[in-house]
Amino acid sequence: MGDAKATDAAFAKAARVVTLDLVNNRVVANSMEPRNAIVDYDSATGRSTLYTGTQGAHFVRDPLAELVLKIPKDKLRLITPNVGGGFGMKAFVYPEQALVVWASRKIGRPVKWQEDRSEGFVSDNQGRDHTTRAELALDSKGRFLGLRVSILANLGAYLSPFGSFVPTRSTISSPAFMQSARSTSTSKAYAPIPLRSVPIAAPGGRKPAICSSASSMRRRANSAWRRIKSAGSISCRLRQCPTHPRPSFNSIPANSRRSWICA
Repeated sequence: MGDAKATDAAFAKAARVVTLDLVNNRVVANSMEPRNAIVDYDSATGRSTLYTGTQGAHFVRDPLAELVLKIPKDKLRLITPNVGGGFGMKAFVYPEQALVVWASRKIGRPVKWQEDRSEGFVSDNQGRDHTTRAELALDSKGRFLGLRVSILANLGAYLSPFGSFVPTRSTISSPAFMQSARSTSTSKAYAPIPLRSVPIAAPGGRKPAICSSASSMRRRANSAWRRIKSAGSISCRLRQCPTHPRPSFNSIPANSRRSWICA
């Protein structure tokens, strides 16, 4: 992504180069309410009603009906009541949602499935797990000439709708910019959740560093510029940012609560 030739030319004439290595560790969303699904089947109309926690009823109902169950959309009604946290993790179709609908239609009775916390930690869609190297080229006055970013992303065992989108998304503005992203498949859960600040479960309770804009590179370039006066390459390494307190959940007044219904 970007202009490789222009970026290489910018680095060739750079007076200084700042390099930043980021280890963006994998995280689990860890919402208050684990995933769940309850479905009832009306044999008279041939319509199923699925109650499940989502982040948008249509995001789940449409692909679940048309692509997975192969039934018309009007034969599946999806209702999302109050949700105990989602953070990107509940915006996807999960196998259990399809299975309870199929089972209910098969036996003609309501079917319920409830995930426990241990299941969620290994099966919910996860986020991040990227290794990134960012290089910034500057002229003799500290002005940006070019930016080069290389990302290695662990997408998990299967490719999800947003799995390849997250590591390739960029909002950088630079005279010359080049970003390359490689992905690898492993035995871990999907990793499609966007980079954002959420209540997470991560090693040591830490939040990972995120390379999301040129502003972080600018701060490090200015800091390195003050320390280094001679010509050459400057290398800065950042493993993880300090531990932050976990965000608190504010109570929601009853009159402001709502349900998402996809009829």
